[in-house]
Amino acid sequence: MQSSRNWSSVVFPSGWVDIFVRTIKVAVVAFVVLQLKEWFDAGMFDTPATAVDAALIAGGTFALNAILRLAKS
Repeated sequence: MQSSRNWSSVVFPSGWVDIFVRTIKVAVVAFVVLQLKEWFDAGMFDTPATAVDAALIAGGTFALNAILRLAKS
């Protein structure tokens, strides 16, 4: 039972600050990974497009975490 309790503490954000920190982490990782993908695929960076894509991914992550936070309340 303890392992399932630990899993839920990872899934459910502990507060709004946690949600924002997770969102920023996802945005940074998504931006870096997408930039590397562009470099390997096209041989050049596409910073504006990858920034938009990273923001969309981070927005979806924020929405999911906010729903989880509200569901936990």
